[in-house]
Amino acid sequence: MDGMTTIANGDPLLTVLVLVAALVGGVLAGVLYFKGLLWQVRRYSAGGRLPSLLGLMALRFLLLAGMLGAAAFAGALPLLVAVLGVMAGRFLVMRRVREMPT
Repeated sequence: MDGMTTIANGDPLLTVLVLVAALVGGVLAGVLYFKGLLWQVRRYSAGGRLPSLLGLMALRFLLLAGMLGAAAFAGALPLLVAVLGVMAGRFLVMRRVREMPT
């Protein structure tokens, strides 16, 4: 059994839809995760309360783990595509941060 036949019972259209959903979900999760990280760093450096920041950090981890866990239930290929999406989301956030005036 190859990886493609286990996704969506081998239906090519459903396989493509699952992979596109994994990519889009990964990009969204990556953007939310890394924007949240940027926001938290700024709050911490401005003297934010540590307990609330730790709670938000745990929430970011849980959301990312939940999205990647859902992709893992669909199979190895959707998980890899989702991770690629997370890295693309990171790239988008970092590109925006580099363009910001300091």
